[in-house]
Amino acid sequence: MSLHSVEPAHVRGRAFTQYAATSSFFPIIGMVLEAKQDGWIMAANPLEPSSLLVVHKFGFCQVVDLVPNNPLDHAIVEVLSGRTVYDFLPSKLRVYAVTNTWFSAIQADARYTVEESQRVRFLPGDAPMIARPHETLTMENIYDVSAALGLELGSRFWNSSADAVLQGLGCFLRDAHGNPASLCYAAAVSNNTAEIDVMTHPELRAQGLAVRAVQAFVGQCRERGIIPLWDCFANNSGSVQTALRCGFNRSYAYRFLTIKPTE
Repeated sequence: MSLHSVEPAHVRGRAFTQYAATSSFFPIIGMVLEAKQDGWIMAANPLEPSSLLVVHKFGFCQVVDLVPNNPLDHAIVEVLSGRTVYDFLPSKLRVYAVTNTWFSAIQADARYTVEESQRVRFLPGDAPMIARPHETLTMENIYDVSAALGLELGSRFWNSSADAVLQGLGCFLRDAHGNPASLCYAAAVSNNTAEIDVMTHPELRAQGLAVRAVQAFVGQCRERGIIPLWDCFANNSGSVQTALRCGFNRSYAYRFLTIKPTE
């Protein structure tokens, strides 16, 4: 049993509509379904899929069940357990919101190392964000910001620097010497939600710069009717505390798997 690429636009569109209505929606997965960021959409039956394996080019992925109470798609289980390998997929897969049923099936005969962890989603509170001075990401400064913070903003998530500028809503601050110091931007924007990514220069952390960058970013989102989503590992106390300081509230936790070849 094997997986095949889901190509028909109407099948992708129907899948996105169903996925957007679920409680476990992740913008980076939505972007792949919308063909706005690179990745793969695979199913055992590509014309009438009951389940999809959606994989972003960075390795984030999710099983999207399209039929209620659908039996496990064993072709997807084989990929996630390492029993079937597709060379074009990233070697490390990061799987969102894994249910108990899928987790048990993946673990049952895993050929790969399967690491289980917990991630937490935070949603912005109602308190107004303080819009302190900041700069927005443009084509004129994106390369300097990327270099200063060690990011490849035009390829890490987005397909180009222009996409990152036009859709990423990036806000950043400079240090006393005029160098980019802290950036908050959307790794993905889909279904009127944005997946937050924050980076502060290692030598400038714990100075409140990330909070200011995030607050500016949230302001940009609110102006456009977009809900910013903050997801992080539950044991990442620094990220959790920053989210709380920025006015976000804990929404829910979910199982997250990191799947990679056994060394």
